[in-house]
Amino acid sequence: MMDGTGAALVRGAPLTDGPAELAPAESDIVVTKTRFSGFWGSRLNDVLRARNIDSLILTGGTTTVCVESTLRDAVFLEYNGVVFSDCARDITPELHEAALERIDLFFGWVCDSAEFSAALRMDAQ
Repeated sequence: MMDGTGAALVRGAPLTDGPAELAPAESDIVVTKTRFSGFWGSRLNDVLRARNIDSLILTGGTTTVCVESTLRDAVFLEYNGVVFSDCARDITPELHEAALERIDLFFGWVCDSAEFSAALRMDAQ
């Protein structure tokens, strides 16, 4: 039996919809996430490998659970990862900050989306 929290996370529930401006385009590939990690029980690794993708940008909520779980699996599968600190959230700001510190120390790069955009612009010059 699913409690109220679990029911809120079932595919099609209101909380599973992202903002309208981030809705997938008709040509986008959509991989359904079925566990805390986006890799576990999904075809995400196959989709990325087929396209020779080795670097990932991670966002979402919760930082301590879903974002970090996906990044840990990504590292184990030899992907490079960056987490946008301003595009992830957690139950409390303290949990969010603790996760970002752990991620930055062990699993990937942490920056905000503006820093990342600026770095891309500098690299393109």
